[in-house]
Amino acid sequence: MESLLLVAIGGELAWLFATLATKALGSWAHIESSLAPDSTVAAVHAEHSGAGGAGLWPGASTDCARGGTGAGTEDLCRNIEYGSGKSRTGKVIVTLQMALCVVLLVGGGLLVRTLRNLQSIPLGFPADGLVVLA
Repeated sequence: MESLLLVAIGGELAWLFATLATKALGSWAHIESSLAPDSTVAAVHAEHSGAGGAGLWPGASTDCARGGTGAGTEDLCRNIEYGSGKSRTGKVIVTLQMALCVVLLVGGGLLVRTLRNLQSIPLGFPADGLVVLA
């Protein structure tokens, strides 16, 4: 239940951030149409959050720590041990995941810096009252 609760709270915070970020981007770019996520985006977001919470469920089992036995407990304990980084493959997966996180963080920082730099570049023509059609 703890995993599902954490995923639900994280999903709600992500939805709040997405809504606020799209409003901020729209006001920064002076776009008058609504950029807010619609019901399709909400459904996909809820589906992925639920799948993430359900995927964490086997890892929350404490049967391995107690030395429990039962149908499928051995397989579950092996899977948890595999994911903990004790095998070479597990270490490679964790290393790749950390590298991807660093790349995404650096890319996000560069995007923000580029957007700030673009605000100060003169366009060569007056942009006030300009209508943008997409």
